[in-house]
Amino acid sequence: MKKIQVGNVFYENEDTKAIYDNFPEYFDVTKEYDWLVKYTISKNPSEELIQAIENYYAKVKEKNRKRDEFVYSVAKEVYDGLSDEDKAYIFDHPDSTGHHFGMGLGIRNKYIHGQKLDFEEGHPDNLSSEITLRIASMVIDSFDYENPFYRSIYDDFTFSHLRRLYKALMGDYPDSILEKYADEPDKYEAAKKAKKKVRSIVLDVKRFKKLASKYQLTEIQYRVFKEFVDAYNAKNWDIIPYDVAILCSRKMAADERTRWLQLMEAVLKQAPRMALEMPAFVFNQKDSVLLAVSAMGISLKRFKRFNADEDVIIAALHDNGEAIRYVNKELRYKDEYIRLALSSKYGDTLKMRCMIPYRDNEELVKIALEANGRNIEWASERIKDDFEMAAFAIRNQKDYYPESTVCNLSARLRDNLDIALLDIREGHACIRDYSKRLRDNDEVAKALLETEKSWKIYQMSKRIQKLYDQED
Repeated sequence: MKKIQVGNVFYENEDTKAIYDNFPEYFDVTKEYDWLVKYTISKNPSEELIQAIENYYAKVKEKNRKRDEFVYSVAKEVYDGLSDEDKAYIFDHPDSTGHHFGMGLGIRNKYIHGQKLDFEEGHPDNLSSEITLRIASMVIDSFDYENPFYRSIYDDFTFSHLRRLYKALMGDYPDSILEKYADEPDKYEAAKKAKKKVRSIVLDVKRFKKLASKYQLTEIQYRVFKEFVDAYNAKNWDIIPYDVAILCSRKMAADERTRWLQLMEAVLKQAPRMALEMPAFVFNQKDSVLLAVSAMGISLKRFKRFNADEDVIIAALHDNGEAIRYVNKELRYKDEYIRLALSSKYGDTLKMRCMIPYRDNEELVKIALEANGRNIEWASERIKDDFEMAAFAIRNQKDYYPESTVCNLSARLRDNLDIALLDIREGHACIRDYSKRLRDNDEVAKALLETEKSWKIYQMSKRIQKLYDQED
């Protein structure tokens, strides 16, 4: 049970107001957001007050017992099914925000949504977040889930970022710092102070000044990078430590660079755009360039000195095939690089001018379509009118580019019943892109109504809508 002491905070509800009304002399009363009443113990509590608060805690614990049991049960079941890779990711990303559309959504859909729970559920997203955070406490030994301070700070996504940077800088996590604040009476204030302390260590300008001197950065390099970091950190939560600039030094032994490369990797994982925005002089050696192009392939355009290096080229193309435009001209059309560029899932490699010669090559276009069917937009008119290629594209359309394939087929194929039925079976149902004839086709309507996209019936003809009683 939480220690009852000066500084404990209670927010107004029926029970806490009753405690305040009976012992007003022990509390300071303030308001947050002009509506939330906050009671703070302002002097050493009497035995009677301690007993009243302990009774309140016991009542809250009993009220939440079934919910807490459910949270633990689901968390344990999910935890037991996690891979070592999953656990490692959660260890570095304990906040529930980062798992909202992944693990959190899966938990909500499997264990919460549509289930009859024997306790007051509240919003399903909040409950799934509790479970996600409980799982994080199972992964991180130092995370005492019963202590509200730890729940507060580990569920702060900005602290998660600071924690990763601290680890890259200091070689360990800031557990000892958290321990110093864990028993303070106001968990929110304690979390703020702990985070401020960790941030001050991550952003230690005095340490940077000493490192800059040790590794012989020029005065201009020191000043330019410090100004860049200060300006960025003043506007963004995903802060950048000054120390990454040390990577530009050529006065550092190879084994020393590992620490600073890990720091740069942590920065780029959170903010890949830094590969383009960070002062270029930091990326003056191959190892740091590899980190940059791995985080954002098109940053290859900044590194002309490395645009013929095979390792750098492959790393850039793995991230984004569009980086091929920045490959050294003498190597740009190498078959291996063309194929790797076209296999990019997120870029639009085929649309680039340097890809024009390959837009009618079925073998190469198929590589692009397998990566993402919507790439048929950039294929030749002949391929857009080829049934087999169109069907292949539809089967490989990705969810993050919805309704982006059928619309780019020829008019003949957009009027093809088999193409429409395949598109519906594959879960796309790009009804608006079918021909007028197919939008009035009963077979298409019946197929649509058997899927989760049945709501799209409103995009069919008025006759179909009326027939199936779906007319607005």
